[in-house]
Amino acid sequence: MTLDSLKHSAILSTLFKMADDNELIGASEFIKDRLYFATLRSKPKSTANTHYFCTDDEFVYEK
Repeated sequence: MTLDSLKHSAILSTLFKMADDNELIGASEFIKDRLYFATLRSKPKSTANTHYFCTDDEFVYEK
């Protein structure tokens, strides 16, 4: 995802920092302007237009 596509996404521009080479760090867009995967330090609050969820407490990993 480049700087040009980031400018069109208000959600992404508020959530993620960018590297020096204008590439987005920590996010992947699966469905354009609809579905993103991201690694965040804390869970943002959902709004009427966005839904955030975390699977950290859903999966149990065995050693």
